[in-house]
Amino acid sequence: RWPASMYRMEHDKIRGLLEKTEKYLSELCETRLEGRNLRRNIIAFLDREKTFKGYCEHHQDREENGLLPELDSLVDSEWRTSIIRSFVDDWEASVKQHMESIKKLEISGGSTG
Repeated sequence: RWPASMYRMEHDKIRGLLEKTEKYLSELCETRLEGRNLRRNIIAFLDREKTFKGYCEHHQDREENGLLPELDSLVDSEWRTSIIRSFVDDWEASVKQHMESIKKLEISGGSTG
């Protein structure tokens, strides 16, 4: 339904939003705020996360309703299966990287909890 360039741009934006979310979370964990200032910063973080989540949901809808049905009609299931592994591997590596960053924050005492 939409040009391939749009999906690539959205993927780039999602990566950028994910990096910003990680940065904001790291800053929040490292900041020694209390009371009202802490609550304000947490609310600001949740607002950013809501934007990120909404963008991802809209992107996923476009993929599921536009891109994936179109691809299904153009390629056979064997080819799809052969390429899915690389996407899953990339996703798992990304999750692992972000989890390691979170663990480093916890180990360094950056947790506000």
